[in-house]
Amino acid sequence: ASVKVIEHIRYKYAVKNKEELGVVIAPMPTQIIPKSIASSSLLAHIAQAKFCHHLPLYRQESIWQSLDIEIKRNSMSRWMLIIGNKVQRIVDEIKEQIFLLPYIQADETPVTVLKEANKKPENASHKGYMWVYCNEAGSVYTYEHSREGIHPEKQLNEFQGYVQTDAYAGYNGLFLKGSGRISVGCWAHARRKFMDVIKAQGKKSDKLGYADIIMKKIQQLYEIERVAKEA
Repeated sequence: ASVKVIEHIRYKYAVKNKEELGVVIAPMPTQIIPKSIASSSLLAHIAQAKFCHHLPLYRQESIWQSLDIEIKRNSMSRWMLIIGNKVQRIVDEIKEQIFLLPYIQADETPVTVLKEANKKPENASHKGYMWVYCNEAGSVYTYEHSREGIHPEKQLNEFQGYVQTDAYAGYNGLFLKGSGRISVGCWAHARRKFMDVIKAQGKKSDKLGYADIIMKKIQQLYEIERVAKEA
């Protein structure tokens, strides 16, 4: 990687003794953020470091400082907000492609949020949620301030087909009569419970219980999936 300042030299032109023609100046190259020092490659680097490599902006600020480059975290934060809005059309397109398939997965995970507009100032941090909707066409993440079922209902309102979840009750509203959506469970979650039973039996137990039988059935299903993927 290299860091450099890109200087654009814009020449001005005028016709001598023809002031009425005015002055012509070459246009600036197109920028994602007009009048900003940030090039598209710098913005991509910051976004990748933050969202792919989990480097928060305050750490990136110190990394830039070690390179004798001053980029304030509030500037980087503002840039991320701007390009977030810029790529919204791409997110919407991915979502449309996802909805074309008859199968979708949904899940949610908690995140600690330091500040939010609708929260009281004395609450330094609170729990928010990242929701993901994905299938072979792609993945779309949305942030919501709670784990309420209204959020997946809003996102999947136009989707019809199979929806695979972890059986959290918040998804139940998706499958009301006439919704056109069918609830599908998750083998990985179901398998854990049977695995817990086997662990509780201990290694000394040589008796083949119902949990062992189910585990063998699940292994057969996984083998079918493996063969299908290879084919």
